[in-house]
Amino acid sequence: MRLQVTLLAGLLSTACGGSTPGPGADNGGETTGSSPSTESPRVAGGYSEKAIDAEDVKATADRAVTLLRARTGDESLTLQRIERAETQVVAGRNTRLTLAITGDEGERPVTVVVYRNLQGEESLTSVEGL
Repeated sequence: MRLQVTLLAGLLSTACGGSTPGPGADNGGETTGSSPSTESPRVAGGYSEKAIDAEDVKATADRAVTLLRARTGDESLTLQRIERAETQVVAGRNTRLTLAITGDEGERPVTVVVYRNLQGEESLTSVEGL
């Protein structure tokens, strides 16, 4: 019973932002409440910012552009830079990216959500700005 109460208190504290992983903890590159002010604290069920230069973010951005080309039929779409990256753990993972994309109509910001299911398959679930 004491263990259950301790675990519950720890979970509530984490959900409310009162606890973050200790030094050296592997949190998959996601930021926590103890990070610099440019990064957002974790919110249970919400999106957490990720470093735009993280290898998995770069790979997801490249995949997003490939999926955008397939969806639109516009082979001229090219990734210029990643402006923002966030992840959300669901039954899999959502990665929301704000990208600078160029194409026949010039450069424009595009926000996409790439869903990666538990089998590792990715799909484009949301596109804004295209």
